[in-house]
Amino acid sequence: METTLSPQILGRAENAHRALLERLLAPTTLAAMPDPYRGWVALTLLARSERPVGADRFAAELAAALRADASGVRSTLDGLTGAGLIAAERQRVALTADGRALRDDAQARIAAAIGPLYAQLDDDDAAAAARALSHVTRLIDATLAGG
Repeated sequence: METTLSPQILGRAENAHRALLERLLAPTTLAAMPDPYRGWVALTLLARSERPVGADRFAAELAAALRADASGVRSTLDGLTGAGLIAAERQRVALTADGRALRDDAQARIAAAIGPLYAQLDDDDAAAAARALSHVTRLIDATLAGG
């Protein structure tokens, strides 16, 4: 087992998580989108809001979460709107009932799949991993912000 944190270890973990996520999203409407992952992130972020949010603000929030260009996430939002998973009215976006149901069902399946895997980690190891990954993310975000 490797014990030195490296981009390769992080990349393998990220790729494994994403492959599992995409397998769990395969039976959903998101699978038909060009990038199901982006659609999933958008639904997850939008699910945090109890009411419609400004479309431009949400596009910027989604772009920041994905570390992507704001104009690049517009196609994701258009795809979600076309699939009936989000509604856009008066420059505001919100989850539809179908969007919330898809997100809630997928979230439950993800928790059921990943929870037992994470439960195999020692509590101290899990806490150390969370601290290290959060710190690395902050450092990379600062580097990206600095140009």
